[in-house]
Amino acid sequence: MNVLALRPGSGGSLLGLGLVADQTFRPVCIVEERAYAVATLIKNMESGHLSEVPVWDQIETFNSIPWSQQVDFIIGTFVDRGLEDTNLLESVAGIFKQLQPERALFEMRSEVLKQRESFIRICSQFQSMDFQVEIEEISARELGFTHGRRRLFMALTRNPQGKPVANPRTQRLERSIRDGENHEENEGREGSRQPTDSQQDLGRIERILQRFPNPPPPRDSEAWTEVLESTPHLSASLPKQADGQFRGVANGFSNRLDRLWILGGDSVPVMWKVAYETLFPQKPL
Repeated sequence: MNVLALRPGSGGSLLGLGLVADQTFRPVCIVEERAYAVATLIKNMESGHLSEVPVWDQIETFNSIPWSQQVDFIIGTFVDRGLEDTNLLESVAGIFKQLQPERALFEMRSEVLKQRESFIRICSQFQSMDFQVEIEEISARELGFTHGRRRLFMALTRNPQGKPVANPRTQRLERSIRDGENHEENEGREGSRQPTDSQQDLGRIERILQRFPNPPPPRDSEAWTEVLESTPHLSASLPKQADGQFRGVANGFSNRLDRLWILGGDSVPVMWKVAYETLFPQKPL
């Protein structure tokens, strides 16, 4: 199955499809605009974790004509920039009209359901193009992970009858949000630290404050070594070679913020595997 990947970040969605049994996915092109994500994708291609394919830099300017009739499946990760963006939605719809895929799978923030008008506009856009729309909310914690990342997956399947098909899952998800359930907050509380851990941290901090009522000077390496040995979590999350002359200021590590953005909005491969097997059960092309 030939795949076009839209904004896959570091490639989590592509890795997830590779976990699906009895199905072979062949990426033919990637569209990714974030520089650090592109660099990571290329690194993963060079290491053999991803297939080597062309990478285009923007969805809005993507020339889909060379790929016409060559793409069966379009996947997209729309987390930090969602399809609520009218320009982005129109650009994606234009790609669909040109490539005519049989199916698609998108990952979005669950909060999109709170924006009822935007959600209806997104669904209507693809239903008007003769796609059946189905959605499923998946939590990483429910799959055994320690974090509570929760995402909404939207599956699009070309409907030969050309009629919009309602999805019963939509009403259930909208009702849960309308009733005030906040899964992110609930899961954050479930994963919070135990009181004993907090007490130990407070004890360490109090001892450090007694020893150093004021922070040591930036160049006092002996004092900072003592502080960080007692409370290592105060250390900046930077490699030693990136440390500058001043405490907490880095030299030579300009992609740190970009890396955090990519990690925050990137895909969990297992979630993509579960999403595909849930939304496309026994639906071979």
